[in-house]
Amino acid sequence: MKMKSLFYLSISIVLLFSFSCKLDNYTPPTAAVFGKIVDSAGVAVQSDVSGLGVKITYMEQGNFASPTKQTMGLKGDGTYRNNLMFPGVYNFFIKDANFLNVDTVKNFVIKKGDNELNFIVQPYIKINVTSLTQVGTMVIATFTLKTLHNNLASVDQVQLFSHIDPVVSFGSKLVNSAALSVKRVVGATEVFTLQIDLSKQSNNFTKYPIGTKFWFRVGALVKSTDASAGSTPKWNYSAPIQIALTL
Repeated sequence: MKMKSLFYLSISIVLLFSFSCKLDNYTPPTAAVFGKIVDSAGVAVQSDVSGLGVKITYMEQGNFASPTKQTMGLKGDGTYRNNLMFPGVYNFFIKDANFLNVDTVKNFVIKKGDNELNFIVQPYIKINVTSLTQVGTMVIATFTLKTLHNNLASVDQVQLFSHIDPVVSFGSKLVNSAALSVKRVVGATEVFTLQIDLSKQSNNFTKYPIGTKFWFRVGALVKSTDASAGSTPKWNYSAPIQIALTL
């Protein structure tokens, strides 16, 4: 009986080893796709890196009964990279983003190695921070909101966010200013001001070593009037700015 048990155990080990070898023989991904999302001037369209951020969806084309949709997120600076791609032909599309819908990129060939795919888009709003300074206990941001071309987007609110990391956003922040309600389509260029009161938020900053610099970024929550866009308002952002604070 003991010999039979040892025999069956040996067979099981051999089969398990053979199965493992077969798994190891699968071809690993040998391709990568990378790029950035920019406006017509080549300026990066800032994004949120949390679940609120922009997602790129892609599907491999071929003899599939139902191609699987896969997604990848953006970095805060509007760039992306996926190193786990297989060579093949893919469709790429972006929906419900912080810019007007763009056409699907069809039949994009992914070859072994690096492949660059950039998207030129029209953001709902362009945010330009003209001044970010500390005055006493207040951090004050002055900025403009500018609509682009014939885009009609209603700005719900604007806020100033701060974090120790440059990915600062609504979804990733230490502190934020009070929201400034706008609730309308802004003009060609309008000037706004937001501020964070350090005297009320000091515990969030003083827990870090003296001399630590913090990142600030302005966000505008926008609802597009474009019928083809998603119904969920999205955040557009300025580029992050790093400053040292006197606490």
